[in-house]
Amino acid sequence: MRMQKVATCMVCATALVACGGTEQGPLQPSGPNTFQVLASSTTDTIGAVLPPLRVQALAGNAKPRSGAAITFSLVAAGSGSPTGIILPGIGPEGSVTITTGADGIAATPVSFDERAGSYGLRIAEVGITRVDTVHFEIKPGNATHLDLTTRDTMTTVGSGYTPTIGVLDRKDNPRPDSPTLTAPSAACGISGSRITGVAIGNCTVSVQVSGLRDSIVMAVVPNVAILATADGPVLGQYLLTMNLDGSGVKYVRILPYGSGRAFHPIKVAAVPLVAVQHLGSDQRLHVFLVDSLGNERALAPQGLPPNSDDNWPSISPDGQWIYFSSRNDPNLATRVWRAHLDGTSASVLTPIEASFGWFSNFPEISADGKTLAYANQGLQLRLMDLATGQISAPPVTSVGYIRAHPKLARFATMDITNYRIVTDATGTRTVADSVASHLEYLPDGQWILTQNVSFLPGGVIKTGDRVILNELTGQRIRIKYSMPIRELAVIR
Repeated sequence: MRMQKVATCMVCATALVACGGTEQGPLQPSGPNTFQVLASSTTDTIGAVLPPLRVQALAGNAKPRSGAAITFSLVAAGSGSPTGIILPGIGPEGSVTITTGADGIAATPVSFDERAGSYGLRIAEVGITRVDTVHFEIKPGNATHLDLTTRDTMTTVGSGYTPTIGVLDRKDNPRPDSPTLTAPSAACGISGSRITGVAIGNCTVSVQVSGLRDSIVMAVVPNVAILATADGPVLGQYLLTMNLDGSGVKYVRILPYGSGRAFHPIKVAAVPLVAVQHLGSDQRLHVFLVDSLGNERALAPQGLPPNSDDNWPSISPDGQWIYFSSRNDPNLATRVWRAHLDGTSASVLTPIEASFGWFSNFPEISADGKTLAYANQGLQLRLMDLATGQISAPPVTSVGYIRAHPKLARFATMDITNYRIVTDATGTRTVADSVASHLEYLPDGQWILTQNVSFLPGGVIKTGDRVILNELTGQRIRIKYSMPIRELAVIR
């Protein structure tokens, strides 16, 4: 009886092994080898060192596999480049292979370089078809500086400007911070990130974000159309039109340099033509007329003496006449002529004078069309009644430029001895000092476009910023263009 009992137990044990036993459950079918990426940190800032990235190789029965060769390869994912992630031991092909240990795990340290962006790390095993990609997000560091693409600009009253402002970390990675703009001046208004011109004047817009501060200098100027010449091709300059604030640039024509002489572009609203001066085919200076399409023709006044040099055109406010300086004898001073814009009815207006070397009279016509102002050969102001031809001689000397007021029958002149603007026939009313020889009235008659000068040791005079200045208050608003502008003329 005792032996029987033992045998029975052995049979039962064998049966349990064959059936798996109720304690272990049913047998699982064996699957293919695979791997899995264990939980890992994937987001941090530039320069961060992350916990090691761990990948576990698994057998078909889900048990760890040792000796598996896991390859980690850098790939770009979205913005950025593969160099955003740093792995030790990586080869020139951008990958590193690590063999799993007894626990089936292959681990590699991961750190971020200094370039923010989205990156990927491809996981694969030789002989295994499955691949996986771990995505990393490298965030910028703390804000360290601002990048203002424009620090000095202009707009007009009623117009606006939305500056591009970059908030950057120490490695110039952009951050998503939104700066706060403030403008203490009445000339500018702020609406969110937009700067609007409210009144003519200067303002400094403060830009603040994350404890950083910078500023944008803004000039608010009238909405005025102007002509300009700007540096262009090797043997020429561009003639262009634009707004006073530098917007709306339209290239009209390429002009030859004309041996370095100024072009003096001029236009009035009454006619579509622009008058300029430059060298003709005879290598003499002449007045040319340019239409809105850029087509050019010589003025060629009828009756003008041969071999004449002509310059400094000025069109009357009604568009009926063009006045200019001309001479054909270098021993004589230039004289003021006028003609219709088709070259007809040309006649000389001013008397003959001996030459003192000056080459222009700066002829200008008053707003009512009745008076011609010009500088004689001694650079003295002269006023001619165009109806009678009578000439008066106000006590204004050292005239280097003349401009007619756009509304009143008077003129502003530039005193090139003292670098000042005077606006009456006695020369006693000084509008501004320390300004250059060029001046242009804006259409409202209140503002004058000119240029600052500074006086250096040794009598050197240096021209500086262009400005518009208020004839009554003397207020100056600085004007700065991004292109190399040579001359400016208001379309009157």
